[in-house]
Amino acid sequence: MKRTIESIKEKEVVHCKTEAEAVAFCKMMHEAGLKWLDGDSYVRTSEFDKRKECTCYSPKSGAYVSISFATESGYTITPATDFIPDTTEQVKPEHVKHPAHYNTGKIEVGEFIQDQDLNFYSGNAVKYICRAGKKPGNSEVQDLKKGIQCMLNRVEYLERNQK
Repeated sequence: MKRTIESIKEKEVVHCKTEAEAVAFCKMMHEAGLKWLDGDSYVRTSEFDKRKECTCYSPKSGAYVSISFATESGYTITPATDFIPDTTEQVKPEHVKHPAHYNTGKIEVGEFIQDQDLNFYSGNAVKYICRAGKKPGNSEVQDLKKGIQCMLNRVEYLERNQK
């Protein structure tokens, strides 16, 4: 189980090895209602660029320090990964190679596009129209609009390049 911002002790800093960790941790501090020492929001900047992979945050004081300063000053150094939720999801190979939203008919949409030797815009139009309303997180209207936009892009390309 991940630790919470509230569980950080007085003489403890959180070490962020990457900018992604720094941004995620600053977002957590912001969501916990914390601010930089000067009263500014943690989401404005992570200040990671100042210390890079040596950046440590002290949520109790609203400051950032280098890992060497934290060590010399007797702070407990805790990795940011103890706080940041794991956002990487386990992706199953069948979800990458053969997503369900492209496999609702007798043949996969990608196979049809290849078989018909469709260009980029036309192939994408077919893809969006075929998956409309089937891909989680995308509405049918959204996918149909994407398909229409692809067709309009193809028409514009053809009109521009007519001889």
